[in-house]
Amino acid sequence: IIPAELDADDAFIASAPDAFVCCITCDIMRQPAMVTRTGRTYDRAAIERWISEHRTDPMSRTAISLDDLVPNLAIRALIESFVSKAYDAKRAE
Repeated sequence: IIPAELDADDAFIASAPDAFVCCITCDIMRQPAMVTRTGRTYDRAAIERWISEHRTDPMSRTAISLDDLVPNLAIRALIESFVSKAYDAKRAE
């Protein structure tokens, strides 16, 4: 989802809207997954690890399980658009 030349670009990552950044990894989400019990979105790999270790939502501390995760396709589409525009701008430099 994120080309290597952008993934290593600190300015690109810093320019990402907060909604695109996982609060567990502090990085742009690759596979956004929403916790249905809380409505919060995290990167799927990070929240799966968190749930296996803590069994709670990291922000609200609500008890959750892997069954509470669904893909957040709306955020994913917005991230893909953001990445595409940034990639096009970088290639035009």
